[in-house]
Amino acid sequence: MNFDFGMTKGAKEAGKVLTAGIHNATFKGISGDTINGKDGKSYKVMSLMLDIDGYGEFKHNFFEPTSKDRTASMFGENPSQLEHFMIAVRIILDALDSGIGERIDNGDIKFSGTFVQMVSAVKKLTTPYIDKEVQIKLLPQNNGFAAIP
Repeated sequence: MNFDFGMTKGAKEAGKVLTAGIHNATFKGISGDTINGKDGKSYKVMSLMLDIDGYGEFKHNFFEPTSKDRTASMFGENPSQLEHFMIAVRIILDALDSGIGERIDNGDIKFSGTFVQMVSAVKKLTTPYIDKEVQIKLLPQNNGFAAIP
């Protein structure tokens, strides 16, 4: 077999792969967006933007909850969509500054309202932390990719 590295001219990396695990990242902000689905409907989302070391820009969308009702499974009650969203927001806030969570618990920070109002409040609370180093946990998904749990 004859090797000729001239064959590699113009070769490029096939693409970025984000693996499951804990990654170092830089927080890049929160935004409120609207996504158009394949079904033709529009969905409101809160977008979390990160720059993950060794990967680059990463955006995770948290969809507006459509239900506050819990569902039952063979393992017991499952949290509602609203509860999932609120816990995700709390985890983001605590990751940026545990003091925010303490101030929420103490009643020093109070915010409630519609989804758009909540996203606006989260954006305002997190803006001072843009470019802060954080760690993000990604889990394998059934589609073969890794994502925020």
